[in-house]
Amino acid sequence: MEVLDTFVMPQQFKNHLENHEIVELDDLTILESCHDGQHEVRGVGYTTQHEILHVSSGSCKLIIEGRSLELLPGQSILIPKHTILKYQKVGSPYQSILFFLKDEFLLEFLQNHSFSKPWQKLARPYVIFQAEDLLNAAFQSMRPYIRNAAKTSKELFRVKTFEILLNLSNNTKTLPEFLFHMAIPAKVDLKLFMENMYIKKIGLQELAQLSGRSLSGFKREFQEVFGTSPFKWIKEKRLQTARELIVHTAKRPTEIYLDVGFEDYSHFSKSYKSYFGYLPSHTLQL
Repeated sequence: MEVLDTFVMPQQFKNHLENHEIVELDDLTILESCHDGQHEVRGVGYTTQHEILHVSSGSCKLIIEGRSLELLPGQSILIPKHTILKYQKVGSPYQSILFFLKDEFLLEFLQNHSFSKPWQKLARPYVIFQAEDLLNAAFQSMRPYIRNAAKTSKELFRVKTFEILLNLSNNTKTLPEFLFHMAIPAKVDLKLFMENMYIKKIGLQELAQLSGRSLSGFKREFQEVFGTSPFKWIKEKRLQTARELIVHTAKRPTEIYLDVGFEDYSHFSKSYKSYFGYLPSHTLQL
């Protein structure tokens, strides 16, 4: 059994600058990602903004809503915000460019261009773009600007990203309708969201915000879905996961408490005994 801490995108990229070049604007974040392939890079991600991922070399394996796919060099994918996905970066080296777009950026793009209406919701929760020369050239042209961000105006990054969206629209005619649906405020499925976020050391206010809800709405819907309070459910879920790790892995309780979101072993041990009736260290003796 393995517990993977969900990687919140794009916010947590700031903690991994050794593998990324990052450009931040008010409504747009652009990253260049590069890994040497010597170490496996995989995990669970949660998109708080709409994401465009373009693979330059290597490949990226994804699982989105139970669908497995693999992006090869030259291919791209557009993923809406509030999406939980599993990823694995493969190749030596692995290189990609990522864009994270807020609703305001998408709406500005859509308002500045004429697209046919009405729009129908698409069947899949993402759009894949096949490799083609013009599209690949548009993505590759971003690299010099990203690597010289200090010398590049913010407006130029916006224009270049609009250019990429136009190229994507030319590549896939159904893209505009997908973008319109993406820009409509949406909330992630709360059960799926919490199953992937309960070990993160963040407060209820941030959890509510990440899920696309107000704090009061988050608490109210949580009670309806889980039949208990967020605090109680999170604590019990962490304890249940801790027991599973003790039983099914070689890790000791003194290592596991950090993996499941506790910060203090004494507090973890007391909570564990209160919930299960015995100390963590006695679990395997029963």
